[in-house]
Parts: sequence; C-alpha cells; structure tokens
Amino acid sequence: RYIGKYAFYRTGAQTFAGDGEGNVRIGGGGHPFKWGGTYAFQRAKNVVDLTLGSGVTNLPESVFEACTLLKTVTFLGKGLESVGPYAFSECTELSEIYPELSSTVTYMGKYAFNNCKKLGSIRIGGQKPFAFQSVSDGRWLYGMSVLSNVTFGAGVTLPSNVNKLLEHANTENSVKTLVFEGWCGEPEWLFYRERYSYKRHYLVPEDSQEWMDHLNANGYTPWDQVSDEAKSAFFERFGEEAVPPSGTFEVPYCNQGNVNANTKVTEFVTIKKPDTSSSKRLLVETDLDGAFSASDIVPEIGDYTLSSDSLSCSASCALDAAGTTKYTCDGYELYEYVDSEWNLVSSSTDKSFTFNPDKNGYFKLRWKMSTASYKVEIKYPETLGTMEITNAERDGDFVAAGSSFTVSAIATTDAPFARWFGKVAENDVSNATITVVVDSPKTLIPYFKRKWIFNGSNAISDEYWTLKVKGSLNALYPQNGDAHSVASSLGTSEIDLSKGVEDGKIIGLGYKAFRLYNVDTVILPPECEFIQYNAFDGSGVARIEPFLPSTITNIGRAAFYRALKLEGSLVLGGKIGKVDPLFIEGENDSEGLCERIKITNLVVRSSATCGLKNRMFFECASIKDVWFESFVPIHSAAFEGVASLNIRIHVPKGDADWNALLAEKMVAWEDCSSNDKTTYWKRFDATETSEPPLGKVELAKAGQWMWVVKWTPYKLGLSIIVK
Repeated sequence: RYIGKYAFYRTGAQTFAGDGEGNVRIGGGGHPFKWGGTYAFQRAKNVVDLTLGSGVTNLPESVFEACTLLKTVTFLGKGLESVGPYAFSECTELSEIYPELSSTVTYMGKYAFNNCKKLGSIRIGGQKPFAFQSVSDGRWLYGMSVLSNVTFGAGVTLPSNVNKLLEHANTENSVKTLVFEGWCGEPEWLFYRERYSYKRHYLVPEDSQEWMDHLNANGYTPWDQVSDEAKSAFFERFGEEAVPPSGTFEVPYCNQGNVNANTKVTEFVTIKKPDTSSSKRLLVETDLDGAFSASDIVPEIGDYTLSSDSLSCSASCALDAAGTTKYTCDGYELYEYVDSEWNLVSSSTDKSFTFNPDKNGYFKLRWKMSTASYKVEIKYPETLGTMEITNAERDGDFVAAGSSFTVSAIATTDAPFARWFGKVAENDVSNATITVVVDSPKTLIPYFKRKWIFNGSNAISDEYWTLKVKGSLNALYPQNGDAHSVASSLGTSEIDLSKGVEDGKIIGLGYKAFRLYNVDTVILPPECEFIQYNAFDGSGVARIEPFLPSTITNIGRAAFYRALKLEGSLVLGGKIGKVDPLFIEGENDSEGLCERIKITNLVVRSSATCGLKNRMFFECASIKDVWFESFVPIHSAAFEGVASLNIRIHVPKGDADWNALLAEKMVAWEDCSSNDKTTYWKRFDATETSEPPLGKVELAKAGQWMWVVKWTPYKLGLSIIVK
C-alpha cells in the first residue's frame, strides 16, 4: 500500500529482481496505494515486467526512469490519473503497455516517455480535460523513434509548443496513424522536424464540427478526386490491403519547429462515423465552452457506453475552470446522431431524468447552463484602510450576476485613498465610493497613497520599500541588487519617480531596478535617459507612464523581458524632429527586449535608427498596429512567434526607402486571397465596406506577412495613439 522515496533506487541483479524473474507487481488487492516520493524504482536495472494494480492512481517523477530492462507494463485497473515527469524516461526496452495507457489519465509531465525507443503506440488522455506539464521545451514523447500510432482523447488540448511533442519521435518517419477522438486544437505542428507529403494518416470524428470546418478550410479533397500519385503513396505506405481513407488535406511545412504556412504538404484523413448500431452510447456535455473546476453533473462530462438499459442523469450547478464564475442548470436537450447529423429528440427544464433509450444508437445529452454569480474579490492592505460594502447579494466571494452594490474605501491612517485598480469604470477610479455592476468576475484593489521620502542616504523609501539612488548619474537601483526579496510586501502600489529625490533628478533606471517587483504602476522621471538591462524583467508592472519618454536614448537587453502584465502602447525613439538617436543594447540580438508583453500599438520614431532587432517582440501576440515615422532596419526575426497577418504596419507617405521596399515585396490587396481578406476584417474589426489596406508584405521571416497602410506622420496626433 506504500512505497517510499528512493526505495529501490539503483538496485541491481544482486539486490532486487522482483520475484526473481524480474516481475514486479504494485498496488493490488483493491487497496488504495500511495507513493512516498520520487525516484522509487529509478535505475532498478532488473525490472522486466511491471504490473500496476487498480489502487495506483499516479506515477510520480522518475519513478521508473532508466529501468533499462523493463519490457512490458500492465495496468489492472482504470484509475490512473497522472504520469509524472520522466516517469518512464530512458526505459529503452519498453515495447508494450497493456491495455493502452488509461483514458482516465488527465496529466502528463515532461519527458514522461523520453527515449522509449521500442514503444510503438501510445494513448494521450480520454474524455476528461487533459493537461501537459507547462514547460518551455514541450518534449513529452521525445526520442520515441519507432512510435507508429498515437491516440489523442477528446479532452486533450494541444499546447502552444506542441511542435516539440513528438520531437525525435519521428526521426525514421515512423509515425503513421494519428487518432483524434475530438477536436484538440490545431494539429499541424505536431512534428518538430521535416514534414513529408502522404506519410501520415489522421483519423478524425465526423461528429466534431471543429474538425469538419478545419478540413474544409485546409484543402480537403475526397478520395475519389485524389490524384493517382497520392493513392499510390497511400498503399505504398500502409499496404495494399489497407482500407482507403476518406481523402486528403493540407498542413503547413515544419522544419526544426519553424512553421511555414505558405508551403503546404498533404496528409491522408479518414472521417470516422460514430458507432450507432452495436451499443447504447451517450455523450454528456454542456452548452458552455471550456472545462469546469467543479460541478455536480452526473455522469460527468464525457462519452459513455451503457452497461445497462438505463442511466440516471442530473445537473444543478458548476464552477468554471478559473473558479470565478458559477453556473446553474436550466434544463437539458437530448439528441440522436442519425445520417451524420445530431437530431433533437426532446428537451426539458428538468434538472434530472433517467436515460433509457429503447434502441441502440449514439445520443448526446446537452445540459443548458446560465450564469448565476461571479467572484468579486476586494483586496486591500488592512493596515491602511477598510472597506464598507452595501446592497450586495453575496455568497462568500460570489455576487449574483446582473446585480450591483456599493463599496467605499475608507483610509485608517495618514495614507489617503488615491485610486482604484482592477475592473473599475474609468470615470470612477478616483472616487472612494463606487457602484460596482456585477457583469463579470472582478478584482478591485483600492490604493492608499503611501508617503515616499528621501531619507538622507541617497534613497527614497516608504515603510516597506527602499530604492537606492547611486552613482554620478542618479540611476535608480534596487536596494539589494535584486528586488524579489521584498516583492511580497509591496502589494499593489504606484511608484511615482517623476519628482526625483532631494539631491537631484532621477535620470535612469539601473540594472534589475524593478525586476520581479509586483508593483502595478511606475511613473517614470520626465527626463529619463536610460533603462538598463533587466530593469523590468519578469515584473508584475502593468503600466509604465509614459511608455516610453522621448528623452530615452539607451535601452538595455531584456529590459521588459516577460513582464507579462505590461500592456498598452510603446513609443521607441524621441519626438518628431529630435536628433538624439536611440540605442538598444545588443548588436544582432536584443535578447527578448519586449518578449511576450501585451502591447497593442508600437510607434517607431525616426530617431530609432537602431531598428527592430532579433526577437525584440518575440511572441507579442497582442500587437496590432506598428507606426513607422521613417524607414528603419527590421530583423527577420523581430516579430518571431507572432502569427502571420496579425500585424498592420503604417508606413509614411513619400518615404523613398519604404516605397522601394513595397514595390519589390508587396502583394496588392486586390491580389490577396479571400481567406486573407477575411482574416484582415476579423483581426482589425473591419468590414467589407471599410477602407482596405494597400496589401500585404513579408517584412520579417519568410511566410510572416503583415498588412500595409500609409499615413502622414506630421499631421496625425500621436498622443491619441499613445494614450
């Protein structure tokens, strides 16, 4: 019933061999089983056959890592829920999991089956929501070089770095069949290395509207219209006796994780009809998107084959995955799948009923849910003030949807109320008493203005925090070189540096000045000249004002790297006509200067002669509009990780360099595809009657297109954009 951490770690032939033949059984007898920690059987070299009883519900990190003689794993139950990182990593002889990895598994850690070089098939997830461990490298099935068949359960959502899921699992082009039991998100990026046409066979469910839409949008061709070359390739790959697929569809070419959407390769696809004749099958869902963190829906959301003639079904309430919205049940609809369509059989406002169909078939129970209440949190420092709340229909932190209440922030010290942060109407942020309309989850944070003083030792401070001003340039630095040690005490404050300190002005932010600080707002000095390396790296800063001052002439590498809450508009370079050039540290690589921050507008002024450098705006997916005051150099990977056609560039009229570049590379609007035009209208909230752009141009990496419009720099009020 229990095995502790490191229990059989590094045991070999003389010390551990299971029953003497290498057979090991864990968690039998119907009893619950518990691991005491990680590495329990790591490098237990003589484990050959492993049996896991029904009491085993999880496999911790590295539990069977490097069991190099392990050949088979047998699951006696269906209670396994999670497979930890490196659980079977380097089990180089593992060739069979029986039955397949349980569909009850809802979590898989990184490198779980790393270098299992003889394992030919694997299942990932089932009907329940499934999560991959959140890691940057994304290698979960790395090095499974003979992997041939992969099944993705309906609860799986492919992560954003999915292009490394099967890295080196396809080095011999081994993967043949990919079975999808539901829509898992964009499937094209599953393979890190080279793509080959006509090499893989996708099996997708006909009753998934997302899959049907995806195929139709990506060149689906029925089998009877497929070329003879493609048909020959199918039988050569899958054998002369193989059942022909439904047809083919196109996916982007991928090499070393870089996806080229303009280069297509072709894959086979079979559209599977659900079994409606041999059993009574029930799909349970709701009319809401996304998963729940809790619900009383019985049976749970999923796909069931009935083992008896009837099934009791009920629903009352549910809580969304974020834990911020409660829903109540308003009834249900029951459908039957007939002739490739879901047909409504009955509907009711009842919250429970017995499902007992008089025939075999595939049925769908859809619970109808509506919003009952939202979570409204009010966070405040109790040492500085109190909250007075009236007329609120509250249930703990939850307040009835559609209602409203009044909240007053009352200062209890000499730190007066200054403003609200969070979801507060713009015209109310300065009012101590506000009326809150409960139309979404909300977090309200009253800010009581603390006193910042010059303490006579070249520093400014309040009762919690001290920032040193040191050096001849009066640059602002954290007290201990790094700020994370005091981040928890800051709460949510506004740091106003515009007034400087008693012995002079602050004209720069030093190395790591606000690194990892959880302060909401930083008001920069009006004559700020430089922001050094890592100044806001990883910080919780949501607003910098101004962003950035026109006086700044030097920005260090990674200055705003992964400041994930930072949003708004960014201005690079000085005012119109200003001659002081902007320098950004790093000759060829700005090392993620603004990586993943949430800016929506970027203004590049003439003084930004350094240009836009390598990975400067890596994965800044929120960027919509980029305004150029004149032509500047643009690195091919400046916007790496931003989807093609997600950005609209505004170039100055009459600029010879821009005109020459557009004449060479731009595709005129009238020559763009209908899909491209639809993408533009949707992305920029435009319609067919709106003024269209001039066209699209490849400014950066091949295949990364941007829309082009022209503007007159000296006649447009830039302050409107910045604000």
